[in-house]
Amino acid sequence: MNRLVRTLRSLAVALLAALVGLASADAEPGRAGIVTALHGTATVTRASLAAPRALSFRDPVFLKDAKGPKDKKR
Repeated sequence: MNRLVRTLRSLAVALLAALVGLASADAEPGRAGIVTALHGTATVTRASLAAPRALSFRDPVFLKDAKGPKDKKR
């Protein structure tokens, strides 16, 4: 019986740790979402980047990002 209690307690602790890890991963501050569709090209400017960079599919998007179309020279 004592072995069963220890096993169940270990499983409960592991489950709790996994749930806390998932909750903290979703609660990233300032995160607005991800790029799900992109037609053409676009750039993003954010404080953590030295220069604007091209956006691509599944890139993270944050609340304070400045986004826009890439300049086209005609």
